[in-house]
Amino acid sequence: TGENYKVAEEIFLESNMVLYANWKLNHEHIFVWIIDKEATNTAIGKKYEKCTICDMKRNENTVIPVLPYKAGTLLVNKEYECEVEVVSSKGEPTVIYRKPIKSEKETIEIPDEIIINGISYKVINIADNAFNNNYSITKVVIGNNVKTIGERAFSGCKNLKSVTMGSRVTLIGSKAFYNCKNLAKVVIPSKVVSIGKYAFKNCVSLSTLTIEKSVEKIDKEAFSGCKKLKKIKFKAKKIKLGRDAIMRF
Repeated sequence: TGENYKVAEEIFLESNMVLYANWKLNHEHIFVWIIDKEATNTAIGKKYEKCTICDMKRNENTVIPVLPYKAGTLLVNKEYECEVEVVSSKGEPTVIYRKPIKSEKETIEIPDEIIINGISYKVINIADNAFNNNYSITKVVIGNNVKTIGERAFSGCKNLKSVTMGSRVTLIGSKAFYNCKNLAKVVIPSKVVSIGKYAFKNCVSLSTLTIEKSVEKIDKEAFSGCKKLKKIKFKAKKIKLGRDAIMRF
């Protein structure tokens, strides 16, 4: 009849009527993502876009990144030879440094971040007891994403001589460096707010100490028993001191 009809339009055919379809390829596509292969914690996935009208495909073999591990998962990082625990997998994934794999290393670096299966995890805390009574350590460098040094993290590390704390440390836990008898110098970073009880107790070689202005609280006996402590530089204007917080004997 020479008339034009729209796609999906309902029409009625009379007897002996012939209908010709002239499909045009310039219709407006509506694409949706189709997953070929799901991503896992250890392997990438694949996906592509498909038009819901004409089945046209595009962006084939688009990579779906490896998934971060869930909170609470324990992981091993071979580069820094350590065990970590996932804190959060949302946004920027984060972990706690739990312990070294090899206890005989002399120099320990707590990195800003570690990479596992292509995913970067920020190291934000050092766990309680992470290096407790480790006699091999002589030097520690703490990364700039670490905020908390856990309780007894380096307690009893009698050969530890040097500690460099990262710029974002805000809390030094109780007994964090207790009985580190060869530790001679400590600079408390500029964002530290609280130093826990007995944190540096019996660090008998400690001779110089710098307390930055951010510090609000030094708990009881935090620096007691530091027999060689002769020079203390206070930058903070107001600090809450616990009982015998700074005492050489």
